[in-house]
Amino acid sequence: MNRLEKITYLTNRSPFIIDLTATFDMGYEFTAIVPSGVIFSVPGMLLEYSNGSWPLNQFKRKNKSERENRLPDFLLDEYWTDWITIWEKIDDDQLAEIYDSVE
Repeated sequence: MNRLEKITYLTNRSPFIIDLTATFDMGYEFTAIVPSGVIFSVPGMLLEYSNGSWPLNQFKRKNKSERENRLPDFLLDEYWTDWITIWEKIDDDQLAEIYDSVE
């Protein structure tokens, strides 16, 4: 599969999270695919956004479908615009790793 096909494959399935971790000192962090590229995990990335907590936990009393419907809103929030690495800036090796982790 060539570069454009990989990007198209990932873009057509976005937005979605490919990695989610939590630490006691820096809170949650995640890596996600969005239509324009990738939001890469950075320690403490949610500290300013939600004091480090996972924002979707506030919807835990909602049913699973309602929680899942909020995920795209969260990932496409304009707050993350500056965090996105656009597809053109992701090298072929990195793209292959991302693609392999999703497929």
